[in-house]
Amino acid sequence: SDPARIKKFRYVLALLMEGKPPRDLYDRENIEKGCEHVTAIKLFKGGQNIRIYCQQFSDKGKDQFIIIASELLEKKKSQKNSKKELNIIRRVASYEYILEKDE
Repeated sequence: SDPARIKKFRYVLALLMEGKPPRDLYDRENIEKGCEHVTAIKLFKGGQNIRIYCQQFSDKGKDQFIIIASELLEKKKSQKNSKKELNIIRRVASYEYILEKDE
């Protein structure tokens, strides 16, 4: 909602569009089997520590991938994943999407 958050979010999106951003800004949240495709956009680590949990899918045969932002965590309070974060990651992993291709 504030300009600094919007600026940082746009910065991370631009890095995603260019390729792979640094792991401190975007990384997998592979906590267990079934959660391998869950990722997190990490904004303001160490301060507000905002996380946007996503699902990432690759487009087979191409160097493209699809990211679906699913859940917002306004403040992650510790380095390790708490029960709250683990529940969010599992919930995001359980979401099902049908991806259709434009012809």
